[in-house]
Amino acid sequence: MGRKKIIAMLAVLVVCILLPLKVQAQTANVTPENFLDYFSIDYGSAYPKDGYDAFCMEGDFSIMKGMIRCIVVDKPVRIYSPLSEGDGPSQTAGFEGVRFVIRSSGAVIDNLAISLDESEAEEVRVDSYSAVISIEGESELTGVMVKNNDILFKTSDQVDSYGIYSASTQVGVSSNTIEYYGKTDEENPVNNNAIRVECGKADIRDNLVKASLPSFNIQYEEVPDGSGNWVATTKSAAVCLGNCNGIDFASNIILVNSNQASGKYNSVYAVEAAGTASEKVVFESNQIQIHSQGMYTYGFAIDYPKAVLRGNQIEGKSNDWLEGIGVTGNNISDYEASGNTIALEGQSLCYGIYINPVNQTEKMMISGNVINETAPFCYGIEATVGSLNGSDSVFDENEITLQGSNPMGMAMNINGTYGITGNTISVSENTTEMPVIEPDESILENMTYPDYSAAISLEGGSEQIGVTVKNNDILFQSSGKMNSYGIYSASTQVGVSSNTIVYYGKMDEEKDPINLNAIRIEGGKADIRENSIYASLPSVYVSWDEKPAGSGNWVSEPTSEAISLKDCDGINFASNTILVECKEMIGGYDTIYAVDAAGTSAKEAVFTSNDIEVISSGTYAYVIMADYPKVVLQGNTIKGKSGYYVSGIDASGYNIHDFEASDNTIILEGKTIVEGFNIMLSDSVEKLVVSGNVIDETAPFCYGIEASVGSKNESAIAFDENEITMEGSNLAGIALRIRGTCEIKGNIVKAPGTNDSQEEIYNSFGKRPSYGMYLRHGQNTVYDVQENEIEASDTGILADSKAVICKNTITSGGEYAVKCNGEELPEDITAPVVSVTDNMLISSKYEGDESVIADGMDVLVKDNYGKNGKQQNGGQGTEGQSSGGQSTEGQSSGGQTSVQQPATTGSGETTKGTETEKTETKKTETKKHEVKLTAKAKSFKVKDKNKKYTVTVKFDGKKKKGAEVTVKIKGKTYKAKTAKTGKAVVRLRKLTKKGAFTAKVKVKVKQDGKTYTATKKVKIRVK
Repeated sequence: MGRKKIIAMLAVLVVCILLPLKVQAQTANVTPENFLDYFSIDYGSAYPKDGYDAFCMEGDFSIMKGMIRCIVVDKPVRIYSPLSEGDGPSQTAGFEGVRFVIRSSGAVIDNLAISLDESEAEEVRVDSYSAVISIEGESELTGVMVKNNDILFKTSDQVDSYGIYSASTQVGVSSNTIEYYGKTDEENPVNNNAIRVECGKADIRDNLVKASLPSFNIQYEEVPDGSGNWVATTKSAAVCLGNCNGIDFASNIILVNSNQASGKYNSVYAVEAAGTASEKVVFESNQIQIHSQGMYTYGFAIDYPKAVLRGNQIEGKSNDWLEGIGVTGNNISDYEASGNTIALEGQSLCYGIYINPVNQTEKMMISGNVINETAPFCYGIEATVGSLNGSDSVFDENEITLQGSNPMGMAMNINGTYGITGNTISVSENTTEMPVIEPDESILENMTYPDYSAAISLEGGSEQIGVTVKNNDILFQSSGKMNSYGIYSASTQVGVSSNTIVYYGKMDEEKDPINLNAIRIEGGKADIRENSIYASLPSVYVSWDEKPAGSGNWVSEPTSEAISLKDCDGINFASNTILVECKEMIGGYDTIYAVDAAGTSAKEAVFTSNDIEVISSGTYAYVIMADYPKVVLQGNTIKGKSGYYVSGIDASGYNIHDFEASDNTIILEGKTIVEGFNIMLSDSVEKLVVSGNVIDETAPFCYGIEASVGSKNESAIAFDENEITMEGSNLAGIALRIRGTCEIKGNIVKAPGTNDSQEEIYNSFGKRPSYGMYLRHGQNTVYDVQENEIEASDTGILADSKAVICKNTITSGGEYAVKCNGEELPEDITAPVVSVTDNMLISSKYEGDESVIADGMDVLVKDNYGKNGKQQNGGQGTEGQSSGGQSTEGQSSGGQTSVQQPATTGSGETTKGTETEKTETKKTETKKHEVKLTAKAKSFKVKDKNKKYTVTVKFDGKKKKGAEVTVKIKGKTYKAKTAKTGKAVVRLRKLTKKGAFTAKVKVKVKQDGKTYTATKKVKIRVK
């Protein structure tokens, strides 16, 4: 016989042997009447007989109650009843008082109705636990399914009780309806779980669980000893998952009500999961509802190394501690919560997402969650993480709405690098009292609650670095009962950028002042840029202390500030848009601030390209107040309006040693006093430069730049190229008291004071003259005043200090262009010398040298001229007085001769005394000027809130300051002026739609009474 034939015969033989075996395994149709034909009974337990792979249960098996205690499935068989078809009647087989125990891989319990009532049991149970369906296989048990069953379980209070219990390697629990009534002994609490899975891999989906659970005293053990990690050994949870090697928990509906509250630390959970397996556990698209009268209430409580909660809906109510999602314990290292919807209501404490892992955490992503809470103490997201190493950890795109007495949108205490991005946070402090139930003492034992509320709070320790808070939308409404912040940070390093903050502050008049800040940074390094902030703040009473006593340095404790930056280790504050409005005044000296920054760090505090405006009906209003050792303010636009006093930039205090303010635009309007710059530095400074600023003021009392500074002689102190325009009745363009050498060069001051009478103001302050510059004496003071253009209604320059006044153009509405007053000097100070040379001086009465008057001072007057020509000889013009003694017209104490200014006739002849000389009239050549405009194509992102477009202007080849730049795009017009660098930054705020546009750029340069223009078309793209 050939080899192939032998193989063929063997194959046929094998088929013949296996065929009968296959045919033998079949489905048995089981009824209550023939039950014993297919199940054997041994000591009250029924076992399926061999030879069947499925048992179709038909009928009502409740008649077997008392006959059998349980059905033990020890074979890979399916026990089921047929599903109803269409709208036909249910064919689900019913069991009462019978449990199912699975001890075989591949076993399936499908579409049975099982009820078990142990609630009235009087005998003492000896079992270790009770369960309607339990899977008790060894670790290799696989492929077990429990699905489509209706389970009703009323428990006793004597043993741990479960609706479905599994300790297998792999189990699927799906589409079951479980109604569970838990019960416990207060003195000896037991586990109550509708579903409990220990070990193995769990696939739990599409179940409906209705659980009435006791909130009972939980037993805690410290694991390991001394670690501070307390682990609960008993749990009252609708679903409890422990040490599973992977969890897929999806599309379940879990409804929980507490029916009993007993003992200290009594708690109830909807879903609790804890374990150490490295496999990821996933909770997705579940609906959780939990209502409890107990102390601690949890929607999800998770402690696995890798956990994902995605797309779940959680609703909770409690009268004490309530968590939507809690992530705590020793195990967590990689955690994601995204797209969850959480709605909580409590009478004490609520946490939407609460994160407090004990060990090092590698990654954390909290994204796209919607959280809505109402409670006295409510926290949208609170995270306390000792070590967060994941560089891609983020808290982004969450939508948080809170209402309570002490709300906190996002409270972070994290050491590590992470981002808070694109969140929408609305926080409302209740203006009326809520029905507060004080937290139980056991809750407060180991917890400290902050005495403030905030939309975002960063309280990390010194190791917290690289935190970013950006692109968030924040709405905050305070009640006036506690310190309240839009964003609060006490971290080492934080970046706050591109956020939109709307902040409504309120103060309780009967209580002590509180802090009201849209942004408050205490300590750490602050990088704050491109934020858009609207703050409605009360102007509140400010207390003042003299520090140190007797110094004359009065320091306030401001409270109502849009931005508060305290003791930061470096500040970069750039391109922010801030509008502050005040409509409520509280107390005397009521004050409001847009930006207040104070500290002692040697790192620079830099404020650049911000657009800040304050509108206040209160008493004192400050746009920027800065007191750091090194301060730089550059390119800011500052606007202020107040019912009494408003300051544009205030630099006052003991800390400043290096101060620079350049190219800022300051526009102020007040009913009494305005100050563009108020600089009062008591200690010595190394550098003080105020340069290229444009100041426009309107008020009865106006000060463009006021500075009182103590300095070293080698200090660099300069006030250069500022343009100051004022309208009022008591004006001082630049008023200085400087110790040391001070340069004042290239400024334009226009102070044409009016004679408006406002008696109520003058009665308090007295009528004062208007000065272009007021230069007061200080120790070793020398003012170098050159190339300034001054127009003043009373006096161009008033000096009571040593000064060199040279090459200035001064026009005065009073009798004299320059006054030198020694009467203001202390008795022990030798009268300094003032040199007034080579200036164009014009007053209402005199011109040239004769427009200089000195009272009690030595003054050198030389080569000054008027509008009609240059003075030929030096001299001192007075009405016969100088500090050297009496002099008559034409004679001075210095031996110099004062010569009457020559007059020029219209015919070109110069008259001198009685002599007449012919002079030649030269033709004036017209110079051709050139304006050069540089503007380039530019692209922006549509989401950019600060679309800045830069235009550069040169006039006759030199950078031109003050040129008017206009950009027109789609019918919208944007304007700006060039700084001394020749650059203008135009903010295209209304360009909010995508597309390609043609922009027309036009420049106007005014020179010698004429206007020169240039235009250019460029492409602007928004994508």
